Amino acid sequence: MEGYLPSKDLIFFIPGNPGIVFTHPAKHYITVEQLLRTQECLVQKTTNPIVYIEDRRVKLRRQQIIITDSISRSKVSGLSLIA
Repeated sequence: MEGYLPSKDLIFFIPGNPGIVFTHPAKHYITVEQLLRTQECLVQKTTNPIVYIEDRRVKLRRQQIIITDSISRSKVSGLSLIA
């Protein structure tokens, strides 16, 4: 199965809203299936469209929006919520 090894964090966010919803850490392999499943799960949780990009910032922002209820690790194995 093909995948991707991002050199920077993959950032999931809601377009037009400030903050980050979810992140996949850099240097951790992710398959296309996991990426799409994660995006679909986040859309269901937030009822908003979710977009992801590879982080381009040099400095990390302190203010972050996270989903308060946990996402089942069985649905998005290998990914973790921002702490």
